[in-house]
Amino acid sequence: MSSSETQSNRALSDAVAGTLAGLISLWSFYPLDVYKTLIQGCPAVSSSTKLHSLLAGIQWKSAHTAASNFVYFYLYSSVQRIVRKRHRQQSPSVLLRLLMAAVAAIGNTFVTLPLDVISTQEQQQQQIHMKHLSVIRPQTFPTPSLNSAKIQQYASELSKYWKGLLPSLLLCANPSIHYTVFDSIRHRILHRDASHQQNRPLHWMEAFCLGAIAKLVATIATYPLIRAKMLIVTQSIQGGLWNTLRKEYNERGCSGLYQGCRLQLLHTLLKSALLMMIRERLTEVTHSFLSADKPLV
Repeated sequence: MSSSETQSNRALSDAVAGTLAGLISLWSFYPLDVYKTLIQGCPAVSSSTKLHSLLAGIQWKSAHTAASNFVYFYLYSSVQRIVRKRHRQQSPSVLLRLLMAAVAAIGNTFVTLPLDVISTQEQQQQQIHMKHLSVIRPQTFPTPSLNSAKIQQYASELSKYWKGLLPSLLLCANPSIHYTVFDSIRHRILHRDASHQQNRPLHWMEAFCLGAIAKLVATIATYPLIRAKMLIVTQSIQGGLWNTLRKEYNERGCSGLYQGCRLQLLHTLLKSALLMMIRERLTEVTHSFLSADKPLV
């Protein structure tokens, strides 16, 4: 198998492993994901939320997770291999790792943002309908249903599926920081390996802990943007990102910018740690499977 085919298969195996790991981690903590979204976007949510309402929008969220993880890991793996090919004598610097992750994250955002907006709206609308909250959220565009046939109507509303594009692009810093921290520490661990098996997968506990540490750093650094994006997508706030951040800070101080942060940390640390642990194991399995030269039958 040629070098280019090997690199292509490696990128594909990374994407497949990331997609499967992302779906498993999503389904494992989905009710917590919905509750966290509701707390961030609508503080009046009751703690007695019913379980079936915590599964609202799971089909859209699964579609977004699958698409997002596949696109991100494919782009990240491809960019990483191009850079490493040009820097054979030395490993990429931390800044270069950040740039690689940012390129992949920006590309992923442009491709998958509509699914993110739809899934978030679905979670909010379902809960408001179930609980009949006194806080009324203005509807900026109809939330699609999987069974809906109004394709022309949705096409005319297409631009509104890109709500929160600016904070989403800025939030590309989150996965950039996350995967840069993860890869940097991973490289240090494997570089110190006495057997010099730098291409070996991490032990599952190593991957789990590194995934949690990396996501902790990324989430704390970018949470105000996460909060602002949630408010823009779920509520009618005029003025965009900076107006939203300023309004929250003026009214409630730092507590407004970090509302729901504890739930976000609980959810995202568990989810990301599980994702990185599963991905680390699946990557080698999928790479071996895709790289195998199998005779035609």
